Amino acid sequence: MATALNVSYSPFLEAKTKHSFDPLLELSLRQTNSQGAYLYRLDRERDLLQLIASRGRAVSEMDRFDVELRPEAARWHRENLDAAWIAQAAWSDWRLERFPEFLRNRFEAAASIPLVEGGEVLGLLHVCRVGAIAYQPREAAFLRSLGLPMGSLLAQSAAVEELTQKLADRKVLDRAKGILQASFQWTEEEAYLFLRRTSRQRRTPMRQIAREVVEESAKGAR
Repeated sequence: MATALNVSYSPFLEAKTKHSFDPLLELSLRQTNSQGAYLYRLDRERDLLQLIASRGRAVSEMDRFDVELRPEAARWHRENLDAAWIAQAAWSDWRLERFPEFLRNRFEAAASIPLVEGGEVLGLLHVCRVGAIAYQPREAAFLRSLGLPMGSLLAQSAAVEELTQKLADRKVLDRAKGILQASFQWTEEEAYLFLRRTSRQRRTPMRQIAREVVEESAKGAR
């Protein structure tokens, strides 16, 4: 059964990825005479398409937004491996109508390029025109060619982000264990087992339990 997919935006994430993707997005605009390019990363665990970089016309007047795609559109973006080319009324196309760049700018023509690595969709690229001018074969071939390097960059950034998160989680976990050991005269193993048992009982990730221990300790110190 198809489920909805949220589209969101974080200025912080855009700032982190700006230097990696901006040159490619700028190139996509220049080579195709387009007015907007928008790069989304697909997070399957959270059912989320997150805007991480953009060039050209603004997507929203707000710093953050959260839009839910229709289930059929969500399924298409998760599974589609082929580029879509829309020559007119792209802003009303069932696959694109709820994306913020189309809600605000009402782009007439658009290319939707899935970014694939290892046969799996990692994200997508929207390149858009204000006028109802179809993308020519040369332009389409160029935009398709961007899919490979952008997909690889997405995979690399996801791997780096995952490693960074694991290191941060390990640091918080070690700190929480130290606090529990000092507070209850426990061994490191006893502190770890307490965190794991609490995580299972509450059905909450262990990193969150560890953060709560650290935060409560800081409050007590104050």
